[in-house]
Amino acid sequence: MGDNDAIVRTNIAGPDGTSYVVDFRVELYADGSFQVIDVAVEGLSMLKTQRDEFSAVIQRDGIDGLISRRSTSAPRW
Repeated sequence: MGDNDAIVRTNIAGPDGTSYVVDFRVELYADGSFQVIDVAVEGLSMLKTQRDEFSAVIQRDGIDGLISRRSTSAPRW
């Protein structure tokens, strides 16, 4: 991680009382604000997961297929 990145580790209790580790990767911007750039639940990164999904679509349908898919579907989060 760079000088402007940090991990904020949290534990969130589920409805059944199970505790989940949720890490928020944040980046400090020049204006002093922080923005969440990734969320990992129990070590599973949303950023990596989405990158892997994009790669699979590009391999199967090409970059035009990815663009078409992204322009017709709503964000998942």
